[in-house]
Amino acid sequence: MRAPSIRSRTTALVVLVVAAVWLLAAYFTWREAEHEAAEVFDGHLAQAASMLIAQSTMEVEDDHGRGELHAPLPHRYARKVAFQLWQDGRLLVHSENAPNERLAAREQGFSDSVVDGVAWRVYSGWNPRREMLVQVGERLDARRDMAEELAVGLLKPLAWTLPLLALALWLVIGRAMRPLNAVARELEARAPGHLAPVDGVPVPREVAPLVTRLNQLLQRVDEALVMEKRFTGDAAHELRTPIAALCAQAEVALAAAADDERRRALESVLAAARRSARLVEQLLTLARADSVLEREWPPVDLATIVRSVMAEVAAEPHAGHVEFELDAAQAQVVRGEAAWLQVLVRNLLDNAARHSPNGGIVRAVVRRAPSGSVELVVADQGPGVAPELRARLGERFWRGDPSGGGSGLGLSIVRRIASLHHCALEFGTGDGGRGMSVRLQFASAPATSQPAVGEESGDVFGD
Repeated sequence: MRAPSIRSRTTALVVLVVAAVWLLAAYFTWREAEHEAAEVFDGHLAQAASMLIAQSTMEVEDDHGRGELHAPLPHRYARKVAFQLWQDGRLLVHSENAPNERLAAREQGFSDSVVDGVAWRVYSGWNPRREMLVQVGERLDARRDMAEELAVGLLKPLAWTLPLLALALWLVIGRAMRPLNAVARELEARAPGHLAPVDGVPVPREVAPLVTRLNQLLQRVDEALVMEKRFTGDAAHELRTPIAALCAQAEVALAAAADDERRRALESVLAAARRSARLVEQLLTLARADSVLEREWPPVDLATIVRSVMAEVAAEPHAGHVEFELDAAQAQVVRGEAAWLQVLVRNLLDNAARHSPNGGIVRAVVRRAPSGSVELVVADQGPGVAPELRARLGERFWRGDPSGGGSGLGLSIVRRIASLHHCALEFGTGDGGRGMSVRLQFASAPATSQPAVGEESGDVFGD
């Protein structure tokens, strides 16, 4: 189901709000006008009655030879209406539209009554001598007709102004949204591989953050595609060598006549297969690490992670020629993902073991630095890397010593995981000026509970 456009939704909402406000205002205006009209009509009734009372009183006073009498002060509005004059219970005079019976039972002031099925609003009053009763009335249906005409007059403009308002809003909102349409057209016209930022399109201030985030997303997608292309090309290049070696050794094994020659060829095939398997594993690990997003990591004990990984690496066949030492006196809690930190430590220890000579020592230290951060240092006794080349360590598929084997991905994985955990990564010289050391600095995290660590500070793994 397609969602309505902002233009249509905004126009409809504004028209509905205006109509609701207009109806509410019309209702209160009608109520106020109805109340005011009732006052006007009552004033007319009161004035008409006072005029009749004054006229009848003057006639009576003239008959008795008395002086001039003044009529009561009239209401501020006046109107001629139906009337009746009663004396001693007899109807003396009445208007043509007045009934022959009394308009109201009340003899003084305003009252509502029904005579012959007709509702009346009546004002009654006596002359000063209480000789004559005057009643002036007005039909209530006339008042209702006038109120209805007033309400219709208030609502009529709504019938033709709302369509005009909707049309005006539709045009104005459409004009205001032209920058968004321009951005949409610019993106629609792009080729799939065109991921340049959206520039040159003036947008309103409210939409500018959206375009900024879109440009940032395009930049990240472009970087991801470039990295994927480079990764695919490098992986294809790196896999070509061990696969070619596998094929060559397999052909040697097939052509070998002697069992010893065939055995050596098969051992070479097995070694090449293991290197290929390790390369594929590292490629997959690096691809997974590239897809991980930074987040708030939970607290973990780095010392426990290093201890468990070192025990696993020391038990592997390729690391049997070196000795592993761990210096971690107590738990050191950092924020990180335990699984990725295990991968990081494994690559560091595995890389150190592969570059260490027979009988060499791979040493790992987990300690708290004076600055409060937690340091992880892994040092070996191998040939090391020249200082001018250390800046390239961690580049993908770059090997400081091509003759030493390996794919150059181990430290690339370490660098990526360190970046995810905001760790400072530093390469230096190993203990005693021999080999190479890798130092990582983690921001420490408060620990609610301390995981168990070994009782001894200098644990030794391996032969």
